[in-house]
Order: sequence, then structure tokens, then C-alpha cells
Amino acid sequence: MPRRSTYADHSRDPLAEEEEEEDYYEVFLSFCGGDTRIGLTDNLYRKLVEARVYVYRDNNELHTGEVFGPELLNAIPEWCLRELTQMMECKRNNGRYMVVPVFYKMKPAHVRHQTGIFGERFRSGTRRFNEQVVEEWKHALGEVSSILGYEYEERQETEMIEKVVKQVCCELEEAHHLTYSMEAKVIERLQEDYHCELTRLVKENRAAEEREKLHRDFQDSQKRTPVPRSMRSDGKMVRNKIQITLHEYPQPRN
Repeated sequence: MPRRSTYADHSRDPLAEEEEEEDYYEVFLSFCGGDTRIGLTDNLYRKLVEARVYVYRDNNELHTGEVFGPELLNAIPEWCLRELTQMMECKRNNGRYMVVPVFYKMKPAHVRHQTGIFGERFRSGTRRFNEQVVEEWKHALGEVSSILGYEYEERQETEMIEKVVKQVCCELEEAHHLTYSMEAKVIERLQEDYHCELTRLVKENRAAEEREKLHRDFQDSQKRTPVPRSMRSDGKMVRNKIQITLHEYPQPRN
């Protein structure tokens, strides 16, 4: 299941690090059945790694302590159905994920309707679970079988694997390009915001400098040119002068 809109450091060598524990994966390779592990799954895994794709593959299909009887050995394991349900939920809730199904020796219609050998194995593995859980699994099977995927044919295995790897690489390349474009837009927007903020600060600083200069000029002018006492607006002498001046003019006659 390729994860979209992600970025990986492809300068590293996946082949040299395939056994190391990784926190980042581009593809989650989910499979069910021991007959696919050594054949199809292993070949697909190797080709993806050679294409410099970071792939996660569960190497512990049979968990320690579990006992499988003859009936369950031919059934679909619970963890496989839960894994599929979770993958389809991720696909529904997050557009960054996509699912590429490969139908191994079965038809998509058998998966969708749980018929044929697949239906028999599904019913064998789900008898001990409640109806609600089984319905969730059926819904997930219906969803995955509706996705255009690949039908396995032994004679065309190499060709099919090449197609799967090509599709995965194209999807990842598109996702990486989308990520780069989004990052470029974010950086451009941040640069614009920074420029606007810087311009605003420059204008504010210049305005503050102009106000300070005007204030200093006004104080200097006050010191250089003192106002005569008779013209001061804060003294009694000015009021008396005005009154006296007014009385020097003849009063108008009625």
C-alpha cells in the first residue's frame, strides 16, 4: 500500500538496510498465505527494493504460541482480515494512501462475494467471530475487490511484478512531486509574509524617526527664538494688553 505525499532519502541504499528497523516506509506489503511468501511476495519485495522503494514486509506471519489445526490452516487468518480492514479504513480516511490489490489464484468476484474456494476459506476462518466483525471484514473485501488491481497468473508472474513496481514508482513519484510543489508554495508564502512584515517594520521605524526629528526640531526652535512676554498665551500680561488695546478704540454708537 503506497503512502502518498511522502518523501524518502533515496541517497541511502535500501538493499544494505533492508534488515534494519526503519521508522519510515513508502510501501506496506501485505500478504496472506505461506504459498505466496517464498514465491510471489518475495519476488515482488525484491523488485521494489531494487527500484529503491522503502518496503515494509511482516516477517512473522505465524506468531509464536499459536496452534493451527488442519481446519485453520486452510482458513483465512484473523490477522489478515483485520490488516485488510485497517488498510481500507486508512484509504477512506486519508487521501495519502492507496491500495494496489493482487489477486493470487482467484478472481476479484470471488473475493467480493466470498464464493468459490476463497468463500470456503473465509467461512472457515470467521465462524468463531461475532456477526458485526464478520460484516466489517466482508465490507473491506468488497472494497478491495472493487479496486482495479492485478490477477496473478504463474506464466506471467514476471510481467505482472514489473507492472506493479512501475505503478508504485509512478504513484510515489507523483506524490513526491506534489510534496515538493506544496513545500515550494509554503516557502514562497513564508517569504512573502516575511517581506511584508519587514516592510511594515521599516515603515514604522522611519515614522518613529520622523516624529523624533520633528520633536527635536521643535525644541531647538523654542530655544533659539523665545516668545516675548507680551505675546505669551499663559500670562496675565497678555490678557491685560488685549483689554487695554480694545479700550483704545472708540465705542460704537447706538
